[in-house]
Amino acid sequence: MSTMQNIKDVFWIVGDSIANGTNNRTGEIKPDPNGALLEWNGSSFAPVRDTATANDGSPLPQFAMTYHHLTGRRVHVVESAVGGAEFYPNGDEMNWFPTGELYTPAKERLQAALETEGAVLKGVILIQGINDARGTQPLASIMLGMLSLLDRINAHFNTPPVYLVQIGRSESTENVGFTPRVKDVQKLLDSPDPTYVLSDGRPYGFGLAQRYPNIRMAETLERYVHLGYYGPDNLHLSQAGNDHLGDQLARYIVSATAN
Repeated sequence: MSTMQNIKDVFWIVGDSIANGTNNRTGEIKPDPNGALLEWNGSSFAPVRDTATANDGSPLPQFAMTYHHLTGRRVHVVESAVGGAEFYPNGDEMNWFPTGELYTPAKERLQAALETEGAVLKGVILIQGINDARGTQPLASIMLGMLSLLDRINAHFNTPPVYLVQIGRSESTENVGFTPRVKDVQKLLDSPDPTYVLSDGRPYGFGLAQRYPNIRMAETLERYVHLGYYGPDNLHLSQAGNDHLGDQLARYIVSATAN
């Protein structure tokens, strides 16, 4: 096992369509990472222009470009995000709960990549929650799903750094997409006030980001609405939004891991 193998910067991408990328197929030009982005293809990390699961654009090319510019190192990703995914079941199996179909194959894929390459997980980028906000699951169930996912990630991968992105708007026209459910899920993800009462009349304690010392709130998508970074469906980011998210994530992670 060589030294070069051990120093790969491997990131696990977990979440929904915001994480795996879409720009509504508007034809916007996405950046070319020029070898800075490599994706696990089942047997090795190979250079890609965009990840295989992206719907015509994702945050990851710009993430890799900025990360490489700041560190001189390339980004290796194991992409596990799935459009429509949820923390907790909402009538289907497209969720990260133990009964869902997403976590186990994603975990095994990451384990295979790390074992094959002799690499260590640099961090998890988690962008998840907007589909839960669009669903009908009880808020208590969504919180259960969040806690369950983090507990399994920590148990299986030795409590890695988890870089969380706060959800933004839904496609609803109510309050510019920030419906009571969206605001509830935002609080479940990030709330320093354990007594805060959600729309169902109950407090749920601290947010996910406050419950786990290895979680860092790396970016928030709420401000992307005012920056004009949402696409025509008012749910997914435009390519400019994806690029901005990738750039900001790279800058945050490099800053957070600087010695």
